[in-house]
Amino acid sequence: MSKTPDLVRARLIIERWGTALGSKSKTMNSVSDNFDEVIYGLHTAKISFDVVYDLLDRIVKIHQPNNSTIKYTYKRMKDINIGVDEFGEDWIKRIRDKCFESFYSFYELEEPVEEKKFGSMSAREYSKQRKHAESFPLLKRSTAKDNIANTLQSVEEILKETGFSEEPDDNIKR
Repeated sequence: MSKTPDLVRARLIIERWGTALGSKSKTMNSVSDNFDEVIYGLHTAKISFDVVYDLLDRIVKIHQPNNSTIKYTYKRMKDINIGVDEFGEDWIKRIRDKCFESFYSFYELEEPVEEKKFGSMSAREYSKQRKHAESFPLLKRSTAKDNIANTLQSVEEILKETGFSEEPDDNIKR
């Protein structure tokens, strides 16, 4: 990884966060907040998606418990049916998952821009539009005329039942 200005700034932000992390809680309840803090800092500094993604393992490593902490916590746990190594791997995996969850809450995956083949639509958009249009039934001209005539007749019957007059002056309330 070459040293771009984004990378240098990102490393400084992570280093500052790692130093401040020493005085913060590292319990599982605080992990998300801790990651949100550093990822938000990177996001507001406008560090690119690719640079931050490449640095996520470094961020996770800063937050990881060391082996003695894993062993100490394992000994204090009651009713645990796994070994200390598996316990440590699971703990680190949950921390890593929280980091990536935080990352994706600030940085959205960028969808590739599709070439516009049909006016202002891509091939996928055009296909969706055609599928939607083809889901409607096809009408025949003779059937459409009959449907319109029946609808008009129904409307006229309803208007007569409600007392609506065909004379325009009779419907105006004064």
